[in-house]
Amino acid sequence: SSATTTLKNSGRTSFVPLQLPNGVVQGASAYYKDISPQQVDTMERCGNETDAVLLTFDDFGSKDHIREIANVLKQKNTGAIFFLNTGKVGQDTIDELRKDGFWVGNHTAAHPDLTKLSDADITAAITSGGPATLFRPPYGATWVNKQDSNRIYFETKVKTLAEAAGKNICMWTVDTRDWAKGATVESITDTVKEQVRPGSTVLMHAVDVYPTLEALPG
Repeated sequence: SSATTTLKNSGRTSFVPLQLPNGVVQGASAYYKDISPQQVDTMERCGNETDAVLLTFDDFGSKDHIREIANVLKQKNTGAIFFLNTGKVGQDTIDELRKDGFWVGNHTAAHPDLTKLSDADITAAITSGGPATLFRPPYGATWVNKQDSNRIYFETKVKTLAEAAGKNICMWTVDTRDWAKGATVESITDTVKEQVRPGSTVLMHAVDVYPTLEALPG
């Protein structure tokens, strides 16, 4: 279907409809409550409607490591969005990034799995991440796997509460897997080269022990 095509073009090929025992079909490639494939595409591309590729960096790292990432980007005259955990990254680092022209979004303070929290705790976690209007759920956990690893559907609760707090969800279309055991400069670079498309959103991390910084110039 056109819905499936849209999602495949966005780099996420694992989303398929989930057939429930009562006959209801849920899924990112079907319509689920108020979520359409087009809305999923908008969230994965962070609202980007151009062919520009967005580079994004999640989680936390030392001040020096984050500064090194920023320096490489500046040398390449390239922007990025940082989704940093405010409980582990100082406000001075966030202010410095913004002063240098980078966007810093909300990724909560402590990186909880929001799908496992109450509504009140989800709202509190979102608030803890700061005033930024772009919001990336920790673990990307707006997508809930209820049945098996091959069938995933969209859970609207996190989206609804994030939007109520004035946030727009920003996911990704290319996961570099820089976080995975055995990740290398080559594996990160190859993943991007193979999967990136016009308008892609690339997920990387600001964690010191990942080989992201070394891969970034390429």
